[in-house]
Amino acid sequence: MCSTPSLKYDRNTGRYLSESRTGPAQRGAWRSRYTLSVPAPASAPEPPASRRVSWLSFVVLAAIVAAVAWAAMRMPSAPAPGTSSTPSSAGVPATSLDHAIDDVTRVLEGRADPAIVLPRVRQAAKQALATQSDDARAEALLGRVAMLLDWNWSAAESHFTRATALAPTGRSIMQWFAEFYAAKGMQPEARETAAAAVAQSPDDAGAHATLGFVDYLARDFAEAEASLVRAIALAPRDVRAHRLLGLTFALTERAAEALAEFERAQAIAGDTPQALADLAMARALAGDDAGARRLATRLAAAVQQAAWRAPDGIAQVYWALHDRDTAVQWLQKAYAARVPAMAFVLVDPLWIGVNDDRRVKALAAGVSAGRVERAPEY
Repeated sequence: MCSTPSLKYDRNTGRYLSESRTGPAQRGAWRSRYTLSVPAPASAPEPPASRRVSWLSFVVLAAIVAAVAWAAMRMPSAPAPGTSSTPSSAGVPATSLDHAIDDVTRVLEGRADPAIVLPRVRQAAKQALATQSDDARAEALLGRVAMLLDWNWSAAESHFTRATALAPTGRSIMQWFAEFYAAKGMQPEARETAAAAVAQSPDDAGAHATLGFVDYLARDFAEAEASLVRAIALAPRDVRAHRLLGLTFALTERAAEALAEFERAQAIAGDTPQALADLAMARALAGDDAGARRLATRLAAAVQQAAWRAPDGIAQVYWALHDRDTAVQWLQKAYAARVPAMAFVLVDPLWIGVNDDRRVKALAAGVSAGRVERAPEY
């Protein structure tokens, strides 16, 4: 039988004190038996090892995906067949040919000096070929410059032929080759090539515009109108298509429709020399001789500042005003400035009224023979 502890009240502390008859050992046992133990705060449970591994795997995978995406954005895309992928370190940026193509467009729209810009295009194409000898676009660009600036027809044909061999289905190359054939008066070949480009890319506005241009030069105005209307439906802001359709209307005695198309082209392109020349011609054909002459005077002032600014455009204004002599004089200035339109002087129906003039025949002979001073080697 165990001993019973006696309790004694302590007035100083206000507590009962136990006093065992069995001594200190018993008192320690009693205290341990009746003293409440407060457990230590519990720490967060350790996550299972499998969960720790899954979270680590997710972090590592996310880092890998981010690294791959970053590398993909910095890596140049794979080149299409017949195109250049020249790195910047080689001296020719990967986009140099795209810039060169845009420069040719600016020249054709009368917004850049051909004598300055087209030689730069030639140099860019040569640099691309020095790095990648089978670059079809570079070959075709050399053909365009040889044709539009230097009137070197044999070199142009050689470059276009090689470009076609390198990229038989290149859309732009086929369109440019069709224009070459048309400028040479090889209408069957021109139409066949342009039609093939349309068949290959029926939704390409540029292909339809080129086919319309070929038909316009062949004086098949009904077919030209159909193709140009289709091109505008696909690309409503295609300045070239609007302009060609305006010329088609002008040469088929539809002056009001021609003026409407030229106004649409001007609204898109702005007051370029070419746009103003087209508007002046349309006004002359509509009987507004005074308005046409005002615009022609305005254009002549621009040509005095820069000889390449639409001298052929002023010639077409005076052609519409039935001022044959002044029209021929401005064509001579266009020849001296080597504006690209002169490459088509032999076949453009716009010059039907003046191409029997001996001076125009001399210009056409010079273009055909490629009589260009200090012409470069190709």
